[in-house]
Amino acid sequence: VEILSQVGRDRIASMADKANMPYTSAVLHETQRCANLIAPNPFLFHKTTVDTEIAGHKVPAGTLVNGDVHQVMKSDPIFVDP
Repeated sequence: VEILSQVGRDRIASMADKANMPYTSAVLHETQRCANLIAPNPFLFHKTTVDTEIAGHKVPAGTLVNGDVHQVMKSDPIFVDP
């Protein structure tokens, strides 16, 4: 309903319409937050340069590590009441 009332049927929505469609924007942002849309990518890995410890687990130097974006998007400190 929001898209039809803002854009109508005669044209395609553009980024210029975003400011006038808060509900649609909120739905898209929440979908991106909740869905695991980021595929594993070898270019997103980091390599430890020294022996370290993460959450009580020993990680030797030279180990490839990667953050879990899906979990970050459901983290209480970042998103209130995920």
